Order: sequence, then C-alpha cells, then structure tokens
Amino acid sequence: MEHLDSKKNPAFDFCEAQYFLAYKGKELVGRIAAILNKTANTRWNEKLVRFGWIDFIDDTEVSKALVEAVIEWGKARGMTGIHGPLGFSDMDNEGMLIKGFEELATMASIYNYPYYPVHMEKLGFTRAADWLQMEIKVPKYQRNSKGPPNS
Repeated sequence: MEHLDSKKNPAFDFCEAQYFLAYKGKELVGRIAAILNKTANTRWNEKLVRFGWIDFIDDTEVSKALVEAVIEWGKARGMTGIHGPLGFSDMDNEGMLIKGFEELATMASIYNYPYYPVHMEKLGFTRAADWLQMEIKVPKYQRNSKGPPNS
C-alpha cells in the first residue's frame, strides 16, 4: 500500500492520482486508480490520463463506471485521452493478460481474469502492443568429471 501513498512514493513528485471504488449496494465490486503522469505527458506531448490497479467483477456496468470515473477525473485536468493499465511510471507493471490464463503468473507480470480484456474491448480500448512471456525448460543432465554433456 505504500506504493499508492503520496507521502511515500517518489513518483508523486511528478504524478497525481485519485482512487475510485465501485459498490453494488454495500458490496465492494471494483477499484481503479486514475493517474496523471505530468512528466510522461510533457515528454511525449500528450494529454493522457492513465488507469491502473483495476479490478472488478464480471459486470459491464461496473467496469464502465470505473473507467468513466477516470475519464472524468482526467477531463477535469485537461486530459483528452486515456490509456492503461499503467502504473505511475514505466517501472511499474503494465498491460493486461489476454491469453495464458491457465499458467501461473510471475512476479513481473500482471494477472487478471479472462473477462477483463472482453470488458476493455467493449469499452472501446485496443491493444497498443503485444508482449510475450515464454517458459524455457533447461534439460537435466548428470554432472561428471568431464563437465556438461556434449550437445
């Protein structure tokens, strides 16, 4: 949680953020962070609000309300577009899993439910890039006095 704390995360030297929660009745059903990275916008000559730390139940009303909250927050600060999932900077995890849900997640990647990309497409989002994560299995061999086996 310290990462989201403006007093403890140095990214707040160049970022603003607002966090939103979605409820159905008294039940918490979603969350999202709206992030304005002023340095990135200046460097790339853009006016984009970021969204990150998104999580929601499989309900399009919920995902739409969360994204709309970020859009409105961004518009109030002069932003003209939205992109994500992103963190405060490129040092944070980015993106959304679109395949491979049956695999274990790694520390360096974001895991999300299979319905997330379906919701994002319904909301008009498109992929900016595809990243691949591969598993490479190292063959087992027995060590002997002569070193590793010849290939």
